[in-house]
Amino acid sequence: MTSSKILVIDDEETLREGLAKLLRLDGYEVLTAVDGPKGLEICERFLPNVVLTDVKMPHMDGIQVLNVIKEKFPKIGVILITGHGDRELAISALRDGAFDFFNKPVDFDKLSNSIKGKLEVQELEQERERLQVQLFQSSKLATIGTLAGGVAYEFNSPLAVVVAYVDEVRAMIEDRHVDAKKVGELAANLGMIGKSAARMQAIVKHLLTYSRQSDALDFRDINLNDAIRNAFMFFHKSFQKGMISEVFSLADDLPRVWGDAGKLESVFVSLFTNSRDAFETITDKRERCVTIVSSRHENGHVTVIYKDNAGGMSADLVQKIFEPFCASKISAKGTGVGMAVANGVIGAHKGTIALESEMGQGTQFKLTFPAYQQGETR
Repeated sequence: MTSSKILVIDDEETLREGLAKLLRLDGYEVLTAVDGPKGLEICERFLPNVVLTDVKMPHMDGIQVLNVIKEKFPKIGVILITGHGDRELAISALRDGAFDFFNKPVDFDKLSNSIKGKLEVQELEQERERLQVQLFQSSKLATIGTLAGGVAYEFNSPLAVVVAYVDEVRAMIEDRHVDAKKVGELAANLGMIGKSAARMQAIVKHLLTYSRQSDALDFRDINLNDAIRNAFMFFHKSFQKGMISEVFSLADDLPRVWGDAGKLESVFVSLFTNSRDAFETITDKRERCVTIVSSRHENGHVTVIYKDNAGGMSADLVQKIFEPFCASKISAKGTGVGMAVANGVIGAHKGTIALESEMGQGTQFKLTFPAYQQGETR
C-alpha cells in the first residue's frame, strides 16, 4: 500500500496541502491539483489509486470529476469531500460510483481508514483478475487438448482417402496404356485427393488460429453461425463414432454481433465437449441428439438455443455449473473450468446464458447476445 498514489483535488490550498502532508506521512505518494481539469490531466498521466476531490470547485465540480473518472478510469477509487450542505448530493454520488464521502472538517483517521479500505478492495480485484487469467489459461489448454483429439478423428477419414487414391494414381501412372476412361478416373482421383487435402488444411489452419488466441478480447462484427460451425468442425467424427446426431437450424438472416470470434467458438466447444462426454456415460438405447437453433429475437438480440438429451444434471450441479473447477463430468474428464470460462466470455460480450436441465432427460442452454450496431466499439 505504501507505493499507492493518492490525488487530492481542491481549490482551497490549506485543505489540499494539509491532506497531502498527512497522507505523505502515511507513506503514500501524493499528487495535488487545484481544480477538476488539472486533476483529470494528472489521472491521465499517473493513474492514481485513489482520488480525493472537493465537491464545490470552480471550472468543474467534484461530481463532474467523479463522472469522468468512472467513465475513463473505472478502477480509480473516488472519495468526495463535501460541505454540510452537500450531504444529499454526496449520497447520490455514492450511487453513481463514489467510494465514500467526508464532511469538512475532515476526520483524517476515518479518511485514512477509508483509503486503506479502498486499496484493499483494489488488491482483491487485482488478485481476482490474476486468478481469472489463470482460469482462462487452464481452460484454453484443456480446450486445445480437446480440439487436438478432434483433429485426430477428423483426419482419419480424409487421410485414408488420400492414401488410397494416391496408390490408385500411382498405379495409373505406371500403366503405360492409359486410355480415355482411365484419364477420367485419374482426374477424379486427383479431385478427391485435393478435396481431402483441402479439408485437412482447413482444420489445421483453424486449430492454429485457435491456439494462438491471446487473453485479450479482439472485438469485431461476426456471425454467430460461423462460430458454431467452426467449433463443430472438431467434433464431426467423434459425434459419428458416438452415434450422436446433430440438428442445426441456423437462421440465414441472423444479425451480426460485436464479439471475439475465437472466444465465442470456445463457448460452443465447451458445450459440444460436455454433450459428447455426457453421452459416453449413457448405456440405454435412446436416440442421441444435439440441437442448435439460432434466431433473430424481436428485441434486437441474437439467441442461440443449445439442447441435448444426454441425461441432464442434478439440481445441485445446475446450481454450481458456472463455478470455477466444478466437476461436471462423471467420467472426470477435463479441468472443470469450461462452463465458468464460457460464462465469463458471454458476460464480456454483454450476453446472458440460462440453463434448464432435467435429470434423466437432457439439458438446454439459452445464449443471448445484443445485435451489432453500426459503428460499435468496445
